[in-house]
Amino acid sequence: MDPITHAASGAVAMLALRRRPPRAVLVGALAAAAPDIDILFGHDPLTTLLLHRGITHALPAVPLFALLLALPALLLLRGGPSGPMRLSSSEPARWSFPAVWFCMACMVLLHIWLDCITTYGTLIFLPFSADRVRLNGVFIIDLLLTLPLLRAVWRCRASRRRSYQEKLAALTTARLALLWVFFYPLLCVGLNALHTSRITETLRADAARRGAVLEQATVLPDAFAPFFWRVLWQERPQGVPLPGADTLLQPSLPDTGPVVRTAGLDALGRLRTPFSEPQPAMPRAAASLLASRSVEAAAFFDFALLPVLDVLPEDDRNAMLPPEARQWRSYDLRFGSSLDFVRKLMALRPNADIPFQLMLAVEPDARGTPAPVSVRLRFSDSRRDSGWRLPAPPRDAPLLRRLVGLR
Repeated sequence: MDPITHAASGAVAMLALRRRPPRAVLVGALAAAAPDIDILFGHDPLTTLLLHRGITHALPAVPLFALLLALPALLLLRGGPSGPMRLSSSEPARWSFPAVWFCMACMVLLHIWLDCITTYGTLIFLPFSADRVRLNGVFIIDLLLTLPLLRAVWRCRASRRRSYQEKLAALTTARLALLWVFFYPLLCVGLNALHTSRITETLRADAARRGAVLEQATVLPDAFAPFFWRVLWQERPQGVPLPGADTLLQPSLPDTGPVVRTAGLDALGRLRTPFSEPQPAMPRAAASLLASRSVEAAAFFDFALLPVLDVLPEDDRNAMLPPEARQWRSYDLRFGSSLDFVRKLMALRPNADIPFQLMLAVEPDARGTPAPVSVRLRFSDSRRDSGWRLPAPPRDAPLLRRLVGLR
């Protein structure tokens, strides 16, 4: 989720308490946004891909990360009179260190929850597993989720010096907003599951009529979900053998084989736009081979969702390589929209381009197997570009690097 939603969720969680120490709302907002500090440690696209939503978002690391947050927060939350929303004249709120530690853990878990419900994916099982959890419930910026939280924060702060009844109403608003943080995403995740079941049958039947086989379908939230959704799927012609890794040595894109397409869905999960033009899917055999020879490719394909294969545009080609080297790029169609006005808005963003791209050049090795000789990762929105470099072969990383998710 975006930083505003994270911070607002932490503020609402604190405002939902009947008694709290001073400055608790500010501390809650900062703590709920704190796991995204990992973005500061990604000095290049590879480390950004491995670290963002990584160890600071991992469930096994929550106690330690919460402890690191609790140490500075203790100075602000341990004592003092209750905050402005105090509704009684009882003893001032005094939080012990375990209470502050527990509070910080709750803020971190709240952050993890809001990231898991998006489509980016969150590595919540590090360091034991690099599997990404993505529930595909809400768009990366969801006004239906964020605005009620901001309204609750504004109403609670506006009632600081008003009557008891107004303070009580503001407290109720904060608690309802906190429930909304969980109810609304769960509703969207449930709708996604329902839409996935229905559209999968529709796409499977349509593919069969065209002599194709549906291999995988994923429903994604579009802007203004749950009113609009997208479906991303991969299909292949019946009777056509799966392409192998040698596809990367061909001079052009394959004419047959699996393709990836998208379409827009309405609030009921029905098709509302025509199918997009088919794009050749990255052959699984090729992706596995590249991942076994390049850390960059392995990280990218772990992150990608139904990646496609495309010829690398001339402007991006590695001019230092001989003409016979095959140069490709791979990306997925996850980060987009089926709404025309949203696409126009997205095109206005700085450095507008395909958000996450893996560029690679391959040549045949001694056995005639495609081998990556140069790789490049470019993340346009974050302005991170590795430039062309030799692929880093997979190796056993030191223990500390493995613990934080680096390879």
